[in-house]
Amino acid sequence: NMALPFFAFSDPIAAAKKKYHDQTFTLWDRLEIQGPKSLKELIDWIQEQSKLEVSMLSSGVSLIYSFFMSSAKRAERMNQDVRTVVEEVSRRRTPAYARSLVLEVMATDSSDEDVEIPYIKYNF
Repeated sequence: NMALPFFAFSDPIAAAKKKYHDQTFTLWDRLEIQGPKSLKELIDWIQEQSKLEVSMLSSGVSLIYSFFMSSAKRAERMNQDVRTVVEEVSRRRTPAYARSLVLEVMATDSSDEDVEIPYIKYNF
């Protein structure tokens, strides 16, 4: 009967843990970096932190770096500021109230297997 009062209690469960190398993380974890940084500096920092090779980097639905993009386009973007690259690729200005970008990384290990790492919070 819909008129009966019913309260259900539940205990939250821990978020699923993922692992790369000896690092464990959950969906609540992130890698955080303070900008401004060029795209090359950011990729070098990610590779230094994770000990993995960055194959793709995206912001939302915009792919800002990938191993298969033309070498001319890659070279052009590498020296630009991350914020500038994201605005150029997405064709949208970053809102004045925004204080950071969320970047997703696709990385590979030494055996060329895809490895999931936490997202990157790029602070302005």
